[in-house]
Amino acid sequence: MNKYRITESGKRALITISFLIIFLTVNVTFRLNVNADNIIKHFTFNDKTNSENIYLLNKQDSEKDYKEEKNELTSSENNIITNNTTSSYEHDNLVAEVKIQTTNDLVKTEKTQDLSYPVEQAYVKDGKKIPFLTFDDGPSSDNTIKNLAILRNYKIKATFIIIRSAAEKNKNILTAIANDGHAIGNHTYSHQYKTIYSNVHAFINEIKKTDSILKDILGSSFNTRIVRFPGGAFQSPSMSPFITELNHEGYTNIDWNAISGDGEGNNIPADKLVKKLRDTVLNQSHLVILMHDSSTKQSSVEALPQIIEYLKSEGYEFAILR
Repeated sequence: MNKYRITESGKRALITISFLIIFLTVNVTFRLNVNADNIIKHFTFNDKTNSENIYLLNKQDSEKDYKEEKNELTSSENNIITNNTTSSYEHDNLVAEVKIQTTNDLVKTEKTQDLSYPVEQAYVKDGKKIPFLTFDDGPSSDNTIKNLAILRNYKIKATFIIIRSAAEKNKNILTAIANDGHAIGNHTYSHQYKTIYSNVHAFINEIKKTDSILKDILGSSFNTRIVRFPGGAFQSPSMSPFITELNHEGYTNIDWNAISGDGEGNNIPADKLVKKLRDTVLNQSHLVILMHDSSTKQSSVEALPQIIEYLKSEGYEFAILR
């Protein structure tokens, strides 16, 4: 036992070593804690900085996008507002001015898409009350202009079924129809029954000749699939070959299911035309209304506002064919 006895000097050495170990342990632990705090603070600061930077960048991008969008809308509105045009059409010392309105209401109208239906869906049952105003045999130098003014006043679009011979005489009026956003259809070149219905080839030839002049006047990009047979087709067996070939050429025929009766004669009193229209509506949801805008249909012009008012009072919303 005595040989393992610790001397006094040994005891002091052990005590010194113990204190040294305790000191080193405390110092290392303190440094680790400090470093850990610094690491945590570093990532916390960086995360906050990154979040702030992302917020600022997004805010700048949002403000930039908003300014660009606002400038684009303002520029678009200014283009509409400042695009004032007045067109004059002369015929036998008659000058009729058709002014394109540029009020705030027009700007609002320009931003909303006009209601339109593919010609194949003219009679589709969709639960809506839709009238399509269609005008045959124009354009004319007098009544078409007056009808355009009435339609513009009511902010209504219509479908004009054009005869080539009339278009050639009144190119500027045809252009006005297109510029006002109305639909345009094809009503053959001559409107002469004996010629156009002599055979299928003659009929298609008249349709294509009319298409050609429409493109010459309105531009090569103009296109229409709308065709109306003079006198109507109404799925008559005798018209079946004509309809088949017409569809093969990419066109669609559109007849009518309501009339004003202005095709039954000239100078029919306006009140009779209105009554005829009311009698042929027959609670139908989609109306394809036959009217005319040739030079002999002055009373049709007089009846048009009354027809529009009647249909509006019955809850109809006007549309065009395409």
